Amino acid sequence: MPIELTRIYRQSDTDSINLLNAVRDNRLDERSLARLNARYQPGFTPSESDG
Repeated sequence: MPIELTRIYRQSDTDSINLLNAVRDNRLDERSLARLNARYQPGFTPSESDG
């Protein structure tokens, strides 16, 4: 049985919410994809204290 999540708890920035919704809905355009790719950090390794 599929479960649909309807509330956003960890994001408050409207632009981030819209971008994440575009990913969820499989409707990314060139601009949105460029915004996602701009966040990519090659070689990023979180510290152990980050959880």
